[in-house]
Formats: sequence, structure tokens, C-alpha cells
Amino acid sequence: MKKLGIFLKVDFDALFSGANVLVMKSEVLKDSDGNAKGAKYTLLFWEDAPDLLAKYGDAEVSNAGETFTVKVLGKAPKSVAKPTKLARLVNPTGKVWGDFRNQLSVTADDVELVAPKEARS
Repeated sequence: MKKLGIFLKVDFDALFSGANVLVMKSEVLKDSDGNAKGAKYTLLFWEDAPDLLAKYGDAEVSNAGETFTVKVLGKAPKSVAKPTKLARLVNPTGKVWGDFRNQLSVTADDVELVAPKEARS
């Protein structure tokens, strides 16, 4: 069968609920001609949401340590001098892809970071 991947929906509320996700770096997103077209953030699952994967039948699997990128079109990247806790993705959309459906492509309207004072508490 073809095009089954378009029927896979990423539930970001469930994926991030209770998880500890860090923004590791930001950079300019460029098109194929090298022109800036937005921002690209690299995110890291530091810790999975407790019991999330058990809810879906596989408590032995964890996304801790996994990275993925988020593309934000039309905005300059925010400065990320050191790993910073993710507050939230604004209007994220995602696509699961790959031979084993283990890759995640994410775009969002914006990436909100936890302010440094909040991150220490």
C-alpha cells in the first residue's frame, strides 16, 4: 500500500507531557541556495514522560537520549548558549517517516524556551 505515512498523526501533548526535553542548539535554517529561511533547533529527550510508553504497551523502550530537529520558518533562531529546557512548541506539526517509522520531522510556528531563572528551580 502507498501513502500510509500521511495517516500517522503525532500527538505532541502526549509525547511531551511529563517529559524533560532540552533545546541543545539553534542555527539558521537555509534553503538549497544557502539563503536563510528560518530557524532550526536541535532538541534532546533528556527523560521520557513516566509511564507514557508503558501506556502504549512497551515499558522497556525509552526515547531518553534521542535527538530531533524542529524547523521554524520565517523567524530568526533564538540564542541557545547552553542546553535550555523547552517550555513548549507553538502549533507543532509532525510527520513520522523512515523504514521503521522511527524518524520524526517537526515544524512549528515557534519554540518557547524556559527563562534561565525558571530553569534553575
